[in-house]
Amino acid sequence: MRPQAVVFDSDDNAYQNWLANHSDGFVLTMLRSRPPDKMYLHRASCYKISSYNRMARRGGFTERAYIKVCAPTVEILRGWVRMNGRPNGTFSGECSACRPT
Repeated sequence: MRPQAVVFDSDDNAYQNWLANHSDGFVLTMLRSRPPDKMYLHRASCYKISSYNRMARRGGFTERAYIKVCAPTVEILRGWVRMNGRPNGTFSGECSACRPT
């Protein structure tokens, strides 16, 4: 079976479990709006999208304003992006902390 992108919407626990089992994967973070207008790429190990803090309280990753799309490779995420709002397969930006590409 080919790996696919997994969307986490309203389930921080499942998202945290995916991160724990795919530390070498990649994550798109975006506002809940459809189609999403901004899609930012991170490494799954990035502290900005994996650790609770003052700004990202429990539920803050997928249960309020944001959703996450996760995959083992950047190319799988590019395919998801092409089918979900950005036909050219580009991301709005990449995290400057984890430098995913």
